[in-house]
Amino acid sequence: MQRGLVRNSLATIGVFAFSLLIMVRNVAADAADPLDEQMSRSFYAADRVATESGGKFHLTMNGMWMYGPVSGHLQTPSGGRPGTSSKDRPSLGEIGINTASIYDAEIMPSFGDHGMYFGGQWIGLSGERRLDETLISQADTFPAGSRVKSDVSLDWYRIGYRYRIQRGDEAGAELPATEIYSRLGVAIWDFHYRLDGAGGVQADRSYIKAAPQMGVEMEWHATKKFSLAGELTSTLPFSSMPWIVTAQLEGKYKFIEKNGLWISGFLGAGYEKISFHDHQDLSNDINADFGPLLMLGLEMRF
Repeated sequence: MQRGLVRNSLATIGVFAFSLLIMVRNVAADAADPLDEQMSRSFYAADRVATESGGKFHLTMNGMWMYGPVSGHLQTPSGGRPGTSSKDRPSLGEIGINTASIYDAEIMPSFGDHGMYFGGQWIGLSGERRLDETLISQADTFPAGSRVKSDVSLDWYRIGYRYRIQRGDEAGAELPATEIYSRLGVAIWDFHYRLDGAGGVQADRSYIKAAPQMGVEMEWHATKKFSLAGELTSTLPFSSMPWIVTAQLEGKYKFIEKNGLWISGFLGAGYEKISFHDHQDLSNDINADFGPLLMLGLEMRF
């Protein structure tokens, strides 16, 4: 398992190190560009789709609902003591959780190529089911055949810096606009797990963990109204930190553009993974895989 985490960590670091190198290259190129080239870009940008002038403040807000299958497990011992939790249990399915409804919101203020992002994701899972076999969780025993009720929260929040690596007008006026952004920040995971059984038996555990987060996103404006957007983010899966991975692909349609205000709707698909493993004698070992997820949302920019 640790080898897998190391491989995943190295792959994540490699992808985002490459994007950061591109960012540094573009910063240097911007500083070296002659004034006439900058003026030429500005001229093209006025006629292009979805490009923003380098010196203006913009605010982007979006909200999204996601729905789809979820699988995983919630190994939750008491004080890390061996024997206080069944191995890799309970699985989400055995406590009645098979689907997830997720809400996501984000605010992104920006000035030219530089900006910030502030967002959150609310993941509340619940279910009820009769156990097929005896379960031990947080030192409590839930007998086979007993009915259990579960409530699980995997909410997480994000804050960080957002940089526009490529502007929409750089490809040339005759081609569709493509914008590329990088992200660097922190994700804060708020975990809560509660399992209620017969006779007042109950497991209840919560904690908050943080991890550095990086990401890349791209939007290709195929027409004045329609664009395709993709995003990949990941925390770095260091020891005793949550590993949160998101991947999204969506189509956007701009149905309002008036007086500097854009409102778009989008439809897409996504995948997410939330994993946490600490190093007690018996670890807290949480794993949840979401997807494929249906994504529906609105975006407003002015």
